[in-house]
Amino acid sequence: AIAQGRAIYFSLKKVILYLLATSLGEVTVLALAIIVGLPLPLLAVQIIWLNFVTDGFFVVALARDDPDEKGLMSISSIDTQNLIDKLMVNRTILMSLSMVICASPVFYYLQKTYSLDYARSVTLLILAVSQWFNAFNVRSRRKSIFSQAPTAWLIFALIAVFILQLVAFETSIGNKFLHTVDIDIKHWLLAIGISTLVIWIEEIR
Repeated sequence: AIAQGRAIYFSLKKVILYLLATSLGEVTVLALAIIVGLPLPLLAVQIIWLNFVTDGFFVVALARDDPDEKGLMSISSIDTQNLIDKLMVNRTILMSLSMVICASPVFYYLQKTYSLDYARSVTLLILAVSQWFNAFNVRSRRKSIFSQAPTAWLIFALIAVFILQLVAFETSIGNKFLHTVDIDIKHWLLAIGISTLVIWIEEIR
């Protein structure tokens, strides 16, 4: 019972960290654009897509993820009695800032050189991919993501959201309902490549 209770505790902390970090990153990207006088980088329906579709799959996967802490019975005391502790706050800030660094400069450049719809589409893709990587970041407080094998649930979630992103950007139905446009392969690669920054910053921490 003690081991299971601690496993639930760590799982809750992972889900909370993931939701806080990704939500703060989205809000900061929007707020920064408003402050500097740019158009909104995302439309309401695109924010809903991120929060319910992209986040939804990974929240379930993280909830089903086995805790990475070994020897739960040997832990004499939990780090803190609070679900949100100082380390979680620091990690939330780092992960959200990583998302801002990835998305905001790209949106600023693309809305000047391409259409606003195209800039929003690429920004949406960058934020979505950043959230994919953050789902792997939050699995452990101490271990590198490269030392942890992904679970079947995480692999399924990643495949599902990737397919849904293709639908969102590369089909007429996705374009219509999400107000997106087809994205060039170079910007797909840019979005995936630049979004890895959220991994490297967390690895450095």
